[in-house]
Amino acid sequence: MQIKIHLRKYGYLRTDQPSLHEFREALIAFQVRLHSAFTCSFNVLNVQEVAGIEPTGEVDAQTVEATKRSRCAQEDVNRRSNRAKRFSLSSQSKWDRKHFTGEHELLLKWYISNYTNDIKRSAVRFVISCILRIANVIPCLCRSTVQKAFQLWSSQLNIKMLPHVSIKFEEANSQAEADINIMWAAGEHGDQYKFDGANAKENVLAHTFFPSYTFPLNGDIHFDDEEWWDIDETATDHGKRFFPYVLAHEIGHALGLQHSRKSDALMSPYYKRVPLDRISLDIDDRCGINWNYVGPSNFCLFVWLMSEIVPIHNKSEMMSDSAHVMRSTSSRNIHTTKRLLKSESIEAFNSNG
Repeated sequence: MQIKIHLRKYGYLRTDQPSLHEFREALIAFQVRLHSAFTCSFNVLNVQEVAGIEPTGEVDAQTVEATKRSRCAQEDVNRRSNRAKRFSLSSQSKWDRKHFTGEHELLLKWYISNYTNDIKRSAVRFVISCILRIANVIPCLCRSTVQKAFQLWSSQLNIKMLPHVSIKFEEANSQAEADINIMWAAGEHGDQYKFDGANAKENVLAHTFFPSYTFPLNGDIHFDDEEWWDIDETATDHGKRFFPYVLAHEIGHALGLQHSRKSDALMSPYYKRVPLDRISLDIDDRCGINWNYVGPSNFCLFVWLMSEIVPIHNKSEMMSDSAHVMRSTSSRNIHTTKRLLKSESIEAFNSNG
């Protein structure tokens, strides 16, 4: 009896009989929460697939750890379709015909307008090969790395027995002449995407503007200069950001590619510490570029469909199991809610009587 008094006094038990309208509102609110939980589980599966970890649909320690990894600022999912494709193209995002020297021959010029001082900390061994004054060591090292990153893309776009795009990159003499301007900046730096600083919560290291973005930012690549950048392949300090891999990834965006859900692809949103000479463009990356500039092909469509079918099948089975559990839980909760409401009504009637 004492517990009932306590529950009634502090609002746990109602003394008035709930109306049918109130019951319906409570039921709708419960269904909304149920749908939210189902959607959340589906989205967690997507995050796990992109991060290359076991897809459980549950927010486990491995999933939380994946969200802390350094990554690109571009979104992984198209907000309009709420879907992430394996090689996803930004709508109409490709360089226009004035940049072509042939039917499928693209020429782009790049320029580094603002350097970072970080590179010299880990690249002393390259100084001799530069054969330049000390003041020019940093520009030399950066330019050498940038050239290799562009060469990675231009040399690996071929798909056997299919027409493919040929991309040639050249260093421009000035920023005004360049199609792709590369720069380091901190915080607010002239565009609407402020950098969050070193080791920030979001772990965003760089951002790139698609070819279709407003001139003159289209194609430009920006790096957060508050981060500690290096090009040392042997470094073990996880606080350092490996510039070559990040740059190679961002070049993909400058060419019009969005993120890939395939963890082995260079266009996966998560950065890795892999040297440029050990990076092989995944078929996903190559299909994306050629689909964008040459056009659709049955081969790439087949690759995409086959890479989609198994994950979707596994995911739908998992979500079906989850839905069954949720429906069972929902039925039990609705039954319990009705019983409790009925009990409260009887209790209210007895107490008023």
